[in-house]
Amino acid sequence: MNKGGHRTAFKRGKDTDASRRRRQDLGHGIRKEKREANLSKRRNLDESASTIPPEEYDRMMQKLAENLDGTFHDIFSDDISRMISGTSTIRRLLSSPHGAPLEQIIAADVLPRLVAFLERFDCPTLQWEAAWALTNVCAGENSDHTEAVVRLGAVDSFLCLLHKSPESRVCEQAAWALGNIAGDSVDLRDMLLRKGTMATLLHVIEKTESPHLVRHATWAASNLVRKRPRPPWDMVAVSIPVFAGLVYSIDEEVVVDALWALSYLADGSDTQIEAVVSTGVLPLMIDLMMHPNRLIQAPALRAVGNVVSGNDLHTQLCIANGVLPCLSSLLSSTLVVLRRDTCWTISNITAGSQEQISKVLRANLVQPLIHMLGNDESSVKREAGHALTNILAAGTVEQQRFVAERDSIGPFCELLQQRDRAIVMLGMEAIECILKLGERLRHNYGGANPYTDKIRAARGEEYLLKAQDHPAPDVYQNAMRILMQYFDASDDLTVEGSAPERASDGRSFAFGS
Repeated sequence: MNKGGHRTAFKRGKDTDASRRRRQDLGHGIRKEKREANLSKRRNLDESASTIPPEEYDRMMQKLAENLDGTFHDIFSDDISRMISGTSTIRRLLSSPHGAPLEQIIAADVLPRLVAFLERFDCPTLQWEAAWALTNVCAGENSDHTEAVVRLGAVDSFLCLLHKSPESRVCEQAAWALGNIAGDSVDLRDMLLRKGTMATLLHVIEKTESPHLVRHATWAASNLVRKRPRPPWDMVAVSIPVFAGLVYSIDEEVVVDALWALSYLADGSDTQIEAVVSTGVLPLMIDLMMHPNRLIQAPALRAVGNVVSGNDLHTQLCIANGVLPCLSSLLSSTLVVLRRDTCWTISNITAGSQEQISKVLRANLVQPLIHMLGNDESSVKREAGHALTNILAAGTVEQQRFVAERDSIGPFCELLQQRDRAIVMLGMEAIECILKLGERLRHNYGGANPYTDKIRAARGEEYLLKAQDHPAPDVYQNAMRILMQYFDASDDLTVEGSAPERASDGRSFAFGS
């Protein structure tokens, strides 16, 4: 069954990215970009006995400042022991928790030498030290550092190590480095895909007996499906069965990265969602929404939320596998991001069929959503509002009344006080839906709309009048239309279709005032 017109209008699903998943960017901006960067790049800190003590680190940094070229002279030696010693010094500096002197090391022109050392199959220790150092160069915030390593041909060398090196520790560093390169930018990610990096990593995951290598390769492969725009489907679809299998791992870090990968892969068309669902991993993903580790809960919820955003069959499959009790529990999470994504997931269920809306009502999710609409953080209010508005817009009359008559009018009216255009429009949409419902019920109330006075009592009419001051034209035009149609307030309004006139001090004048 197709969800019909209301799917397009209200379900923030696969075909309306800007209003569904990108909704998260609106309130977080740069903070989200930095968080994503931290997730997609990792520096390998040296926590072993070889970590440079603070005093020695300070001396080495002073030496770097005084004699940059001389500090790393061992790396240019022909003696293997001196090459290892020089490379180890660079690796330790780049792995220090006190900070990585990337600019100074790059200025010393040692990168070509480090990349060349990746080819030294006669000395695995040298390969390992060089790979570790380059991994941390690629972990820097400056993309120029990563691109400098790539331009020297390091990608082919890292792939060669994964294919040929018998040393697990060397392969771990090669996978880690490729993961950092993939996490740097969409262009580098796609370049790696064109070079067959996904197939190489999947082969390593399936063949190795090293848990650490599986962990690094899984994370690197997940970076190959991360970021927008999403990668070409034909280059990443092959990874779905492998990621699905990794969700069953006993290594929680592997599970986290596999779940994030599946959430990215399910973020698209019904065909993509079906490719994930057809692996049979959906019931486990729903179970993992209740995992005690919140790092697992978050990607499990996001992955299931993306499945729910598919067609009615995908939504129904989630309901049949017990998603609603899990969502009910997550509504009380102490983490804002989990509450927000839970409301978003519910909103994609309430964008479904009336039978699916009925399931949400019977799961007792409406009252918690109304409470969150009135009392939670702005991002959570927005998603709770979408979940409830979908019921008001497409539910049966009884389902609509269920929402309208459970103290939702006040919180919806309060949304009109926000300056965020999308939130104000959401509040207006909900109020108009309630008023339309009241028009249908007039015959039960002596010819009067039963909700008009309730909206007035919640200051909804007052807020709609104030919406004439909103900078977005569609906001004040919408407000005028609702007021004129349901409140007979034409004397208090500006002319429909025109912006409110402004005084010299910026205040608006309303015609008839």
